[in-house]
Amino acid sequence: MHHHKRFWRKILVLGLSMIIIVCTAEDFLKGDSNLKWLPVAQRRQVSSFVLKPRITDLRYVMSRRPDVIVPSKNSAMKWKFNIHLNVSKSAYETSMTFLSLCIASSIFRNTTEWIHFNTGSQKLQNLAAALSPANLRLGGTAADFLTFDPYSKKDDSASSPDITDKDDFFMLDAGLLWDAGFSKLHDSTNYTMTGKQWDSITTFAQKVGWDLMFDFNLFKWHRWQEGLWDPSNAELLLKYSAERNVSIPAFQLGNEPNSFKHNFNLSIAPETLAKDLQLLRDTLAKFPQYSQSSVFGPEVTSISRHVGARKYMDQFLKDGGNKVVDAASWHHYYLDGRTATVEQFMDPKVLDGMKTELQTALNLTGQSPPVLPLRLTETSSCYGGGAPGISDRFVAGFMWLDKLGLCAQAGVTAVFRQTFYRGNYALLSVDLDPNPDYYLSLLYKRLILGPVLNATFEPSISHLRVYAHCVRRDFYNYPQGAVVLYYLNLRDSNVTLTLDQFEGQSLDLFLLSPGDGAGPLSKLVKLNGQTLTMQGPELPPLNPSPHKGDISVSAQSFGFIVVPNAQVKVCS
Repeated sequence: MHHHKRFWRKILVLGLSMIIIVCTAEDFLKGDSNLKWLPVAQRRQVSSFVLKPRITDLRYVMSRRPDVIVPSKNSAMKWKFNIHLNVSKSAYETSMTFLSLCIASSIFRNTTEWIHFNTGSQKLQNLAAALSPANLRLGGTAADFLTFDPYSKKDDSASSPDITDKDDFFMLDAGLLWDAGFSKLHDSTNYTMTGKQWDSITTFAQKVGWDLMFDFNLFKWHRWQEGLWDPSNAELLLKYSAERNVSIPAFQLGNEPNSFKHNFNLSIAPETLAKDLQLLRDTLAKFPQYSQSSVFGPEVTSISRHVGARKYMDQFLKDGGNKVVDAASWHHYYLDGRTATVEQFMDPKVLDGMKTELQTALNLTGQSPPVLPLRLTETSSCYGGGAPGISDRFVAGFMWLDKLGLCAQAGVTAVFRQTFYRGNYALLSVDLDPNPDYYLSLLYKRLILGPVLNATFEPSISHLRVYAHCVRRDFYNYPQGAVVLYYLNLRDSNVTLTLDQFEGQSLDLFLLSPGDGAGPLSKLVKLNGQTLTMQGPELPPLNPSPHKGDISVSAQSFGFIVVPNAQVKVCS
């Protein structure tokens, strides 16, 4: 009897051991990021806490993979990936303004923020000019409540009440949705942009090398003319600007019309918006300086997740919108800023949502000839102004860099980062200090230009992302034929990257990692191990680290690898 008990006890222990081994291996291969069993409040505070696999239990499993280095018993698990670039062809090219920027129109209303955004600051000018050339979108939810008054003497010393200060923040509360309709809401939220403010922002844009894209107020409309848009205030701004020789290469009309019913208890049909945009074109034609300016629309949001947004864009294009606008424009955010967690910022499934978004956009434009190019005119990590304590940290770079790579591969003509200033997802803090995504954006601007290349790697896992481009040659004085690849290591362990295709060649490394012990939640960033900090109003140098051979990439990091002498014909 005792022998039988011992026998079954051994069988039970062996069975449980096998379950532990299999589950641990599964967690390891998924990237050890499966923390969904934690309460949301605890998951949000996670910085470097991750599930650690028992390496000794996995040695047999991993040894069956000849393309993986199996470390010694007491070492950290490392993976080795060989990256290959298809250098024979390129389907798309990116321009110098592919990475562009947004500033919310509500900055003109909230005078406290306007004062903090000191356009005369040398520091601010240096930070902005470093990202040039770029397009600057002045728009957002508050654009549909803006009236231009060149002669207003509005007090710039105190903040005025602003219930639309949630512009690109949370949806308006239910208490602000009136059955009485549009007029009451409009009268309650209207604000003024003065001539002085307009002069300040346009002079600033010109000085730092940014091209303006201005979003006109769609809520100014003639009730007695089929509800069509009233361009009179737009004409006032155009006349004022033309007299001062202000360059405005692009315009929009309205912001996220698919959400008007939910947000403001009113609707503007896709067919009506197409007519309104034609009115905008007719208005621009009255001013020789702006007659050739581009027009973009319909500015819907998150078309893969929101059926209403998808239907709105589809109907807009079919109702003639595709013959009015120069590119189909839309917005995208991954998550709700109120509930987003650190883990989601590095979750391959969340990041892959952008692939679905792009495919949806391509399908919609492809169904209504002429096929329009795509323009992502507002985008960031989380809607609602970003996730506090996450969207302005190092970890936000995973979403941003992956989105840039995917959009380049899909042929999107420009990606506008929400925002340059203001909000938890801004590139700059309220004190005009660079957040980690600023430095990532700066490196992208300095290194990426021209033909987009396809990169593959073995073994293929979802926790490593690799993209490739021809190099922008002028900033670092790279020769013709140089290529750059950029990677995201979402794993919680180091990996090794090899480039057998360019074996023995000298490389330039731009490796980015968290700037302090806060890990992914760091507000600082290191380049090649050196923390980047401003020297007064001057930016730090972003110099590469020369290298040969395999590249060791740290856990939960991203960066750029340049092959100066790749001699790729597509890049010549």
